[in-house]
Amino acid sequence: MASAVDHTWTDSVTFLFEPSAEGREAVFSVEEKPDWRTPIIHFLRTGERLDAVVSQRYLYCRYCMLNYQLYRRSFTHPLLKCLSPEETLYAIKEIHQGCCGNHAGYKDLMRKIVRAGFYWPTMGEDAKNFVNKCETCQKFALRIGL
Repeated sequence: MASAVDHTWTDSVTFLFEPSAEGREAVFSVEEKPDWRTPIIHFLRTGERLDAVVSQRYLYCRYCMLNYQLYRRSFTHPLLKCLSPEETLYAIKEIHQGCCGNHAGYKDLMRKIVRAGFYWPTMGEDAKNFVNKCETCQKFALRIGL
C-alpha cells in the first residue's frame, strides 16, 4: 500500500531554514546557566579557553561533543554523559534508591553511576554526602561498637 500512494504533495512543501517572522529570535533557543561544563563546551566549539590556566588544556581533550551533549572520554569506559548540577541529584536518587537501587555504600554508588553512563567532577563527594544523609541507610547500617 505504501508504494501505491501518490507522492506529488512533496512539491508543495516549503522548508524554512530561518525564522519566518522578521526581527524575532528563534523559538527553540535555550539559555543554560553557566556551570562546570561551560568552559569545556566553549573550548570545543570555538577553540578558545575561557580561563587563563594553560595547564588545564589537556583536560579539555578528555571531552567531546555529540548531538549538542558533552561527553567524557575514557580508556576503560564508554562515553560518559556529563550532567548539569540539576541533573546530578536526580541521577544519584534514582541509582541509590530507585527501582534498581539497593542503598549501597558511596563507593558502590559511584561505580553504578559510571556504569549507568554519567559523569560530573564531584561525583565521589556528592555520593558520599548523599549516602551519609540517606535515612534508610542510617537506620539499617551496621553499628560497630555497640
